[in-house]
Amino acid sequence: SNPKIVTAHHMVGNTYPYTIDTWLNDINLAHSNGIDAFALNIGTDSWQPGQVDNAYQAAQNSGTGFKLFISFDMTVMPCSSAQDASALRDYITRYASHPNQLMYNGNVFASTFAGDTCTFGSDSSVDGWKSQFIDQLTGNNKVHFVPAFFSDPNSFKDFDNVIDGVYNWNSGWPVELTTQTATTLLQPLGGALTPNLNSTVLNNLVGSIQPDDTYLSGLTQMPSDSQTYMAAVSPWFFTHYGPNSFNKNWIYMSNDHLYNRRWETIIANRSSIDIVEIVTWNDYGESHYIGPIEGDQPNSQDWVNGFDHTAWLDMTSYYATAFKTGSFPNITQDKLYLWSRPHPRDATASNDPVGKPQSFQLMEDVVFAVVMAASPCTVTLSTNTSSSQTFNVSSGVTKLSIPITAGGTMYGKIERDGNTVVELDPQFTFDPNPTTYNYNAMVAYATNNQMTTPPVEGTPGNNTSSSSVVSSSSVSSVLVLTPSPSPSSSSSSLSSSLPLSPSPSPPPSPSSSLPPSSSSSLPPSSSSSLPLSSSSSLPPSPSTSPSPSGSPSSQSTPSPSPTQSGSESGTYRFKRLHRRFSQ
Repeated sequence: SNPKIVTAHHMVGNTYPYTIDTWLNDINLAHSNGIDAFALNIGTDSWQPGQVDNAYQAAQNSGTGFKLFISFDMTVMPCSSAQDASALRDYITRYASHPNQLMYNGNVFASTFAGDTCTFGSDSSVDGWKSQFIDQLTGNNKVHFVPAFFSDPNSFKDFDNVIDGVYNWNSGWPVELTTQTATTLLQPLGGALTPNLNSTVLNNLVGSIQPDDTYLSGLTQMPSDSQTYMAAVSPWFFTHYGPNSFNKNWIYMSNDHLYNRRWETIIANRSSIDIVEIVTWNDYGESHYIGPIEGDQPNSQDWVNGFDHTAWLDMTSYYATAFKTGSFPNITQDKLYLWSRPHPRDATASNDPVGKPQSFQLMEDVVFAVVMAASPCTVTLSTNTSSSQTFNVSSGVTKLSIPITAGGTMYGKIERDGNTVVELDPQFTFDPNPTTYNYNAMVAYATNNQMTTPPVEGTPGNNTSSSSVVSSSSVSSVLVLTPSPSPSSSSSSLSSSLPLSPSPSPPPSPSSSLPPSSSSSLPPSSSSSLPLSSSSSLPPSPSTSPSPSGSPSSQSTPSPSPTQSGSESGTYRFKRLHRRFSQ
């Protein structure tokens, strides 16, 4: 049987300036944090094949056994003619025998973002994928195909002998929660969407197994055996593009320790989940990156620069180990993680023509904390000099949170036997008067034996807490730069135990920037070889249902929106909003 695998979605479209060494750094960093492979999300930019070559070469150079696989972004790759399928097949055959290609059941692993409506010139998408992709890849090129199709799970059976499983992209967030649906859920209870809501009804949807169950039910209807299920986990979601750009301006509810709780759900149900894909490594435009801020941003600097997320990457190995082995590792080093948003939920920006994002009312004004404790300790969290809360924490992982108000800051410390062993005091202020709207998270962490600094640029541990990393006994550590928050509280805990190719080509010059098309349909252009044509399309309104959940990546660079600064030499791919199908 195949081992459990943890992958991360890597947007090739954001890597225009990468060298082999940049890829090597990403691969080593991911590998050291429990990630086994990158899903290389590719689009149609002419320079992307060279970067894919670089990635495979770097993986081989790393000597780690790190794997890669292609994830075709079918929201931008043409798929209306038989000729269009040849570009997809070329990627498969090029890397099928590469030592760092991810293989599954002895075949070349491949995935997509969308694609369930692609016909490749056939009468149906089923016939198109089968005749132009699956049936033409045989022998050493045979694929194990696990796409992210945004169709009714009851239709999966129609793709029998075409797909070998499914990737549930939207399982990473409670995408069914909008301001309207949340209000409907709260009304019978007399509740309302306040900045310090902390609603059990809504928080129970965070990290839920429900979206997985829906897809798993669809897979069981397929006649073929051994269907692979790939689940998503993501820490956050906020995107802020105006109508003159990608026209994407919404959030998904990311409260209540989304990343931790989703991992806990996945681990508790690991017998049904074969692969986990982290969304994402570097999709800056949607604020769910866990890798360093580097490469080319898709005009997202206004809400990304200074908002390092590598603290989420640091906690990943704990959960990845538990998923792969079935046992949580023993915690031998105290760590404190803290995150919050840069301004109050209801603040009014002084100069932001894009406006507040859809569903912003789902956000809470809270500092979230996670404590990884080697032994019992006391944790103090505060958001100003006169407001703090102290928690008695057991060994293992504890999740905490405290409310924050305008002008607040983030601070936390771990104490044991009267001594401060970890202290975290990031430079952060919960700004009551923002210039532009930013619902991204500032994330920081500290340990008790080393200094943690952010890259330059640009349990089930069932204890609940908000975290900010503080300096500590031997060496203090501070990660992440920028803003500051204020408090509210909640806690819970969980302890754990564990057993536990081709030569590269330099990045070519970028293709010319084009404004996004005003159409939301797939571009009809075709190409038959690896240098692919570039195009893009606009996402539908987030309120549209059913339609795709986003994850921008790369393709044509749009004109910057009024709130965006800087120019981009690279290109950006958007992912349309897909609502998870609900029966």
